[in-house]
Amino acid sequence: MTEIYLIRHGESESNKIDTFAGMTDFALSEKGRVQVAKTAERLKNYGIQAIYSSPLKRAHETAEALSEATGLPVTDVFELHEVCCGVWEGLPFSEVEKRYPEDLYNWTNCLGDFRPTGGESKNEVRARMKAAMTKIAEENDGKIIAVASHASAIRGFVSEILGLEYGELPYQSNAAFCHLFYENGKFTVEKYNINDHLEGLVTVPAY
Repeated sequence: MTEIYLIRHGESESNKIDTFAGMTDFALSEKGRVQVAKTAERLKNYGIQAIYSSPLKRAHETAEALSEATGLPVTDVFELHEVCCGVWEGLPFSEVEKRYPEDLYNWTNCLGDFRPTGGESKNEVRARMKAAMTKIAEENDGKIIAVASHASAIRGFVSEILGLEYGELPYQSNAAFCHLFYENGKFTVEKYNINDHLEGLVTVPAY
């Protein structure tokens, strides 16, 4: 059995300005750095034996905070990246709404195979994340591990293993984590969106 703590990155500069980040490499905001320090402090004595991360800066910085607290290295895994938003990347929500109103409507209300131009569908994200998380879990059988990823990636993955539609599960808040187990080819969710350690610093951007 593998025990997993799956962490959403702390607040990023893109979260602050309501921008579609996707694969664009935004760093953590000042608040985000405080959030991830609190998450690292919470998790440092949980017996974690390995740390994995999306290579995008905001997730990697989140993993690095835990690395500094535990002395463990961070292994980047490309497939843990955020949903690719194609031509929307780097644009504020308001600008996407103005330029691509029909596409944004489909993205919001048709949460399956629709993809923005040049981007990924949410079903593709679910499949990619499940494959990546399965590989990581199987390579760490018998261990306790931490994984840092992104809002849509985590939402898609956890929705998949719970058998929910994407829109049925709320986003995990910045620097929150969920507690999972993997055994005999199956993931189970012990608890989702653990953020009580953040106290007055909880932020839940809609992307």
